[in-house]
Amino acid sequence: MNIAIPSKGRSSNIRTMEILKGYDKTKIFIFVEPKEYELYLKNYGDFSTIININNTDRGIAFVRNYIIDFFNSKNIDYVWIIDDDVTHLHYRYKYNNEKKY
Repeated sequence: MNIAIPSKGRSSNIRTMEILKGYDKTKIFIFVEPKEYELYLKNYGDFSTIININNTDRGIAFVRNYIIDFFNSKNIDYVWIIDDDVTHLHYRYKYNNEKKY
């Protein structure tokens, strides 16, 4: 599964990258503004693909739509969009009709 991380102002501290250690780096995409592209490339280019959104200060809705358009243009139907400050992921399932985490 491809993972998209919209990020701004965290070129040296994307907390989400800590929980993605060991994940296939060709499936992690960080979407950033042009003014921060080089900083993200320097700090995370070895662990992910950095995508320049070619716009500045358009807001998170713009970036999320950009991400959807980006993956649609590559005929990729599924992608997780995860914030850049996520520290934990949990798996949720049902067992005997009870919700467990």
